[in-house]
Amino acid sequence: MTNDLKYIKHLRQKIDEAEAIVVGGASGMSAASGFRFYYMDDKVYKQIAGGLREKYQKFSMFDLLYDYRLDASERWAMLLRTIHYIYESPTGETYTDLARLLKGKSYYVATTNQDAQFFRVFPDNKITRIQGDWRYFQCSEPCHDAIYYNKEMVYNLIGHIEGDRLPERLIPRCAHCGKELAPWVRSREFLEGNFYQ
Repeated sequence: MTNDLKYIKHLRQKIDEAEAIVVGGASGMSAASGFRFYYMDDKVYKQIAGGLREKYQKFSMFDLLYDYRLDASERWAMLLRTIHYIYESPTGETYTDLARLLKGKSYYVATTNQDAQFFRVFPDNKITRIQGDWRYFQCSEPCHDAIYYNKEMVYNLIGHIEGDRLPERLIPRCAHCGKELAPWVRSREFLEGNFYQ
């Protein structure tokens, strides 16, 4: 028996014997399912980046998204394409496999993943998203304690991107203070308010 098979059988036994399981899920879960555009120059990244990839010579989504040279219109084009992809992407096999392994068990998931893959196979009340979730926006200030589910806004705006730019007049803004909205993901303005707690 190979060592890998031995470890797999041991893990299966431990899962079967456990009264309760806490799952810690991080970027490896998504990477193992093929979601590598965050840090790789793959086909998905090239679609998300469009012409900005060559313009700024950045070869992964995080490197480009956080490049200080992007203006707000370019950054929003990147954000909208990224979030749209997250809504449209298939469910990763690592997630469906884990759901099968945990079927009938008492479990809880704590994840640093922001791509919402866990929410496709597990109920919301069984997941803590430590670093936020791309499917929500918040005020970039933040001037108030609320986050907003963004699917309708993303789908409405994605078609308005022109030449790797979202027209400035369409950049989403906070209804309270007028500042730009921001993805509800770990950053210096990340809102750890009531919803997070």
